[in-house]
Amino acid sequence: MVVGVLKLDLYLPGNDSLKGKRRILKGMLERIIREFQVSALEVGDGDIWQRTQIGVAAAGRSRSQVTIKFQKIRDWLEKYRPVEVINTEEEIIAL
Repeated sequence: MVVGVLKLDLYLPGNDSLKGKRRILKGMLERIIREFQVSALEVGDGDIWQRTQIGVAAAGRSRSQVTIKFQKIRDWLEKYRPVEVINTEEEIIAL
């Protein structure tokens, strides 16, 4: 079994309130969880209006399976207009 963690730093251009940030995050995280069958939540920058940090966790049978899933999430986020990906970090552990 392989477990992976993906941390993404995101910029939310044009956002001007925490309420707006929460609205964007809620829809984005629900869609990531539903479409990619992973766990995801905000893990940092909770009080900054135009930035956030989300964490994604996935399990799979092989390292490549988890790596491909994370790449699909990154690709999807690059196209998701309310956010810009600033930085990503990935760690995969074989158990």
